[in-house]
Amino acid sequence: MRVCPIPPPTPEELKRRDHNPWLSLRVGIEHQGHRKRGRMAVVHSILVNQDTPSGLRVEVRFDVPEPGVMNGGATFNYDDLVELEYVF
Repeated sequence: MRVCPIPPPTPEELKRRDHNPWLSLRVGIEHQGHRKRGRMAVVHSILVNQDTPSGLRVEVRFDVPEPGVMNGGATFNYDDLVELEYVF
């Protein structure tokens, strides 16, 4: 598995209001000190115009949900995630 930063969307992707370029993208949590750091998840949705350096927050669903957690997801700053690629 290779870890790399999430690539920014292309200008063409940004023009399409109905398109989420990261939907279903596999990511890893890299937030320093967060209890879920190192876990893998899948992008569920993007929140724009947030008060973060990138202006984005990302809702994810974890591969292995925790017992007692209803939706098995969380929201992170865009900068706290990395894209996961499987290399064979």
